[in-house]
Amino acid sequence: MRGAVAIAVVTAMAVAGCGITVDERLSHLREAARRGADARQWLRSRDVPIDVAHCEQVYESSGAGDDLPADNPDGSISEAWREHVKGNFVQACLYIGS
Repeated sequence: MRGAVAIAVVTAMAVAGCGITVDERLSHLREAARRGADARQWLRSRDVPIDVAHCEQVYESSGAGDDLPADNPDGSISEAWREHVKGNFVQACLYIGS
């Protein structure tokens, strides 16, 4: 999981522009990862296969991306930031480790 966090940090810095700070981005990415891990446990408790499709379905149906902080100076949310947070959620949901 440390590798995933390191990748998230590097990617967040690359995506970072005006709007929110890098610390705010990292905080939100950590929260997305926590929610993704919770989704994994939820899927597992219902004997649902843990795969990309199911993790994305939980992301969409749970509203996990509804509270994204705006990353653009005009208060909008870029598609790159939206996809990055979703990807972080899905990767945490898929994570196989102890």
